[in-house]
Order: sequence, then structure tokens, then C-alpha cells
Amino acid sequence: MTPDVNQICGLPKIKSARADAETSSPNCKPQNHAAILHGVNPNSQNPSSNVKNRNIFAVKNDSLSKKNMPFCGLKNLGNTCYMNSCLQCLAYCPNFANYFLTQKPDVKQQSAAESFMNLIRQMRVTDVRSSIHPSDVRTKAIKSCPQFNNYMQHDAQEFMRFYLDSLHDSMNKITEKIPYEEIKDIPMESTVETAQRWWNHYCRRNDSHVKDTFAGQLYSCVECSVCGNTSKAFDPFLDLSLAVPDKPHVKLEDCFNQLVDLETLDGDNKFYCSKCKDHQKSTRFIRIYREPETLMVHLKRFSQDGAKHAKIQSYVNVDDSLDISKYVFQANGRKITYKLKCIVNHIGSLTGGHYTANCEYTGDWYCMNDATVSHIDTFVTNAAYILFFQKQELSQKSSLL
Repeated sequence: MTPDVNQICGLPKIKSARADAETSSPNCKPQNHAAILHGVNPNSQNPSSNVKNRNIFAVKNDSLSKKNMPFCGLKNLGNTCYMNSCLQCLAYCPNFANYFLTQKPDVKQQSAAESFMNLIRQMRVTDVRSSIHPSDVRTKAIKSCPQFNNYMQHDAQEFMRFYLDSLHDSMNKITEKIPYEEIKDIPMESTVETAQRWWNHYCRRNDSHVKDTFAGQLYSCVECSVCGNTSKAFDPFLDLSLAVPDKPHVKLEDCFNQLVDLETLDGDNKFYCSKCKDHQKSTRFIRIYREPETLMVHLKRFSQDGAKHAKIQSYVNVDDSLDISKYVFQANGRKITYKLKCIVNHIGSLTGGHYTANCEYTGDWYCMNDATVSHIDTFVTNAAYILFFQKQELSQKSSLL
């Protein structure tokens, strides 16, 4: 039996168990929070004191042609900022969005994918000073995600996972999937062979643009401290959930380090050893085995300790370039770098808050605050919640159409 890594990797719907949702969904109260997000000095007592530019994009750049202008904003339908921020980020991931901006994308009629395609095409041609209603996207989404069929407050990362599942299902080219089965260890099989066997099984059941863009593979190995027996798992993931250290200032690197640090499994977390036929104290290490085209990183800011819920307000320092080479199993000297493209922000606490998105377009950054699109001087934010990175070589070859 292999360890459950669902808490750190977003798994597609076809898995036997869904990756865990946040323990509490932050509240969303639509407000104009954009000014407090950008150009922030984390040491400043006044987080908005270093904001240099809060001008509305349409006012500052009125002379630019539509080709060089960002997409328009999305109207809030009633506590739907969680959805709008996710849609904006998906629309600004070049290798994902360009598929829907081509002339004949392979999408099913009346599907979630078709509604998303229609939305970003409308966003692309609508004046940035206007905004549109993402009503049809919401209608299609709640057919497969009924828990969002209300105007209550929801968690953006939970919505993103369910919505990507919905998009995947409506684009999956494999209509008759083989049954899901637990993949067991084979004695003397090499790590490469085991990883490929897991990946082949996943690909036989999944073939979509969502999989091509976001799917990666995570390597988890548990070793029994009594007999030395090992158990390996190579789970697919669509996003990585990283724990955030609860201290004032941390680096994104600190979050990745916690993911790959050797972990001791003891007490209630003892691992069942198939050789000892008993639960034993073990150690586990995790590495990225197959890196995705677009790496989606979820910062786990919402925690639960018994009946106590809290939001971790740590300032996470994020650079526009990310090198994950040391987190990849046997990178073999490869330099694996990504460029930051989009950020979903959550401003506030568990009892009240709001979602916005920061998106890069033609070298400039913009804040998408529901219907309002603003040019910003920097992507720096003290409220980062979900980060979207695109592989460096893809960023150099492709840009948003």
C-alpha cells in the first residue's frame, strides 16, 4: 500500500480519492483591496505606503491598440471573486489559453471547455474599460461541481481543482477508460521502469489539454526503519500544495524545502510494511519526478488544529524566476526553470476577505480585481495564494495570442 500524497498534489477526478480541500474556505467580501497588494515592503508598518501606481489601466494606457491591451475584467455575480480570479489566471497562461484562442480547438459542444473558450474569446475582444458576465462558465461549472451552486463564499484553490477536472472531462479524448487499479510494487524493478508504468497507466485513462499543460508526476518513497523494505508511488498531480512556515517572512524556497525534507512516519502515522506485515516507524522522501509545462503552486495558508482554524499571514517572497532543479529526482545537471505568469491573491482572514489576480501580459503586470483591470508596477504581493509558473523555454517560444 503506497502513501497518500493527496495533501500535496492536486489529482484529477479519475483518481479514487480527491485531493484534500482546504479545511476552511475563506470568506469573500467584494472590496477594493488592489492598492494594498502591490509594491509592498514587508518591513513597512503601512503596507500600502510603497504603492507607486494604482492607476486604472484604461486611463493610463488609453493610446495603446487593443492587441497590446490586456483582457477585460469579469463582473462579480455575488461572492464569485474566487471564480473570477481563477478564470483570469487560466486566461493568462499562454500555453493553456492559446489552445482556446485558435480557430478549431477540440472541445465538445455545450461543455465546460466550450464555455471557457467562449469566455476568453469574448474577454479578448471586449474593451478593457468594460467587463463581462462569466455566467455561462459558472452554469457549466456547477453541473459537475454542484457544491458551488450558491452564492456563498468559497475557496479559490478548491474551485480551481474541481474546475480543471470539469475542463479535463469535457476535453478528454479517451472515452472508454480502463478501470482504475492500485499499482503495486514489482520486486527488482528499477525506479525508471516503475515511474513509467505509473505514467502509462495514467495516460491510458487521460488525454486532454489540461493534462498536457498542468500534469506532472510526484515520486514518494517510504522505507521501513525495521526491515528496510521500500514502497514507491509516482502519483500524477495538477498542482502542488506547499505548507507555509508560520513566521513573518519566508521564501518560496522554504516551502519547497519542507516538501522534500526527509519525513519520519511514527505514532499514528506509522506506515504499513508489506514485508513486516505490521505498521512500522518509517521515513519518507518526496521529489518531483516529471515536471509539468505549467507548474501551479498552492500555498497552504489555511490551517486547522483541532477545532481551531487560522490563516497563516506570512509574507512569502516570490521571484519572477523559479529553479526547481534541486527538487526534481535525478535532474542530472539539468537546469529546470520557470517564469512566473499569474498569481491568485487572498486578502483578509477566515472571517472576511477577497480574491484578486495578478497577471503578466507582454512584459507588464496587471491586477484583475473582478470587473476592474489596473496596471501595476510590480507583481510583488503580500497575499499570494496560488502561483502559476510556465517553463522557461515555453515562455521564450510562446506568448499569449
